[in-house]
Amino acid sequence: MNAVLVFKTNLNPSGVEDIAMLLSKDPRIKKWNVDLEDVDRILRVVSNTLTPMEVQHQINAAGYLCEELPD
Repeated sequence: MNAVLVFKTNLNPSGVEDIAMLLSKDPRIKKWNVDLEDVDRILRVVSNTLTPMEVQHQINAAGYLCEELPD
């Protein structure tokens, strides 16, 4: 079963471009999107194997804030 992981970020349009290659090439990620209209710039990642910490690490390593939002 796929889980939807939800994160608060500081991504902007160019930041989304920066992480697009990173997230799109990860075979564990089924789908992802960023809501730039939301004040928290919400990143949603659909995966059945990734942990929230792994996603946070990838985004943080790219130079952006990423913290899991509680359910």
